[in-house]
Amino acid sequence: MERVPNDEQIPVLYEIHHVVSDHYPYDKDVLELEDSTIEAMKEAYRILRLAEIYTTRIDWMMSGDDSEESMHKRLKVELEEFEEKYASKDWTILEEDE
Repeated sequence: MERVPNDEQIPVLYEIHHVVSDHYPYDKDVLELEDSTIEAMKEAYRILRLAEIYTTRIDWMMSGDDSEESMHKRLKVELEEFEEKYASKDWTILEEDE
């Protein structure tokens, strides 16, 4: 583990906090992960979010809240919104809704 300077941004995906009263939270210890590992973690995030979107839309249709037509329309819109957001996501910050 290496110390990360206070002004350096690190990807939230692998940020690990250690509570040490004399410097927490200003200094952070982080794992040194390979780029391929970080990319695998990003893809896992993408897959899980897609599963959530599909699950919600299917649940609404099966419970009678949406028709098949409405399910397909909403699914299309939500998938497009997600892909847009995913493509522009800043992986160095944690967004409040995640």
